[in-house]
Amino acid sequence: MPTFKALIRKSDRKSDGTWNVKIRVTQNRESVLMSTPFYVDQSQITKGYKIKDAALLSKLEKKIAEYRDAIVDIGFNVEEMSARQIIGALKKRREDIDFIEFMFSYAEGLKATKRISTASLYYTAAVSLHRFNKERPLYSYQIDAHFIRKYFLSLQTLKSNTIRSYMICIRTMYKAAQLQHNDDDAGVINFKHGVFKLITLPPQDESERETLTRAQMQSLINVPYTGKWFYDFARDMFILSFMCFGINAKDLFFMTKDQYRDGMLIYRRQKIAKRKGKEAEMKIKLSEPAKIILEKYSGDDKYLIDFSGHKRTIHVCRYIHGSFQNAGIEKEGDYLSKVGHKKGEFVFYTNRHTMASLARNECGIDYMTVHQMLNHATPNAFKTTDVYIQKNFSPLWEANEKLLSLFNWDFYLNQKTSCE
Repeated sequence: MPTFKALIRKSDRKSDGTWNVKIRVTQNRESVLMSTPFYVDQSQITKGYKIKDAALLSKLEKKIAEYRDAIVDIGFNVEEMSARQIIGALKKRREDIDFIEFMFSYAEGLKATKRISTASLYYTAAVSLHRFNKERPLYSYQIDAHFIRKYFLSLQTLKSNTIRSYMICIRTMYKAAQLQHNDDDAGVINFKHGVFKLITLPPQDESERETLTRAQMQSLINVPYTGKWFYDFARDMFILSFMCFGINAKDLFFMTKDQYRDGMLIYRRQKIAKRKGKEAEMKIKLSEPAKIILEKYSGDDKYLIDFSGHKRTIHVCRYIHGSFQNAGIEKEGDYLSKVGHKKGEFVFYTNRHTMASLARNECGIDYMTVHQMLNHATPNAFKTTDVYIQKNFSPLWEANEKLLSLFNWDFYLNQKTSCE
């Protein structure tokens, strides 16, 4: 293992009467000097040219301790390295990499590739870690398994699914930082390995995924309009998503007019389009109530849904219950009391869980048809067979008709009648 020692050389005296402090690295009887940013004058050294300044010695000891830690990170390869190679590896280390800054940059990169909802999740996780670190920079050399465990323990008051989300996002960004800033072959380890080894993610809590009952969904369908755009829009989008196989907010809100023709929505689910290609395509035959809602919000020149001047973002309706609150609905009476709503219950994924559960459990629709309605990836066991079968959406449309027949749609059908 290499040894380190801080020293000055008598012959290195500068014209201003100072000496640059060197760190001597010795490996296999080979010694090489490495310059430091520190300088001393005559008052800081002894007659034998040894450093005596206590404050400077403390700084040098800390720096040497960091180099020793770095050598440990290099592992067994260090025995095969020369003193010069060790110095090269140490000089490549960037101990001032701010992981907080890296995470925010990572989230911005996701946003730039139109992965808006994913970017939001990663940004939220980054904010959480930033707050835990008292909103200070978090340099790479400060992150170890004990730090990650302390952060993990600080999250224990949150829901288990939230904890899982934060830790998975942070772990993914940490791995990305390792790929970008580490060079294991050269012994450059800016971001340590194994920092997540002391934590165990909590199991995913299925109970946190809210699913409306048939009665609750019918009550929501029947809730009258308030005349407040934000609430009425949010409620209509929630219902429209349910009628369209639980379509994701991102897919619905960024759908253009040319994707709706002959009473049918034709689109590729953005979340999986790059991974599945043509397999991600979905065709939805719209029911009459769904057409009525689309007609109501058809004023935009480009997009299928008119946002009435509001910024086109999934956050407008991602949290439907928040939209209800922002519209002051709680003060308007008990419009939602029959639905039995609670905070966090009305999110777009509620539609997917509700649609799938009612289709399977109350309509008796087979499992694979529900699987296809959700536009999930084909199971590996069926991928080869799937190549031979021409894609046919008719069974999905028939299943959706059966599902929607569970409900009374007079509220929306009467909207069309009143306009004629």
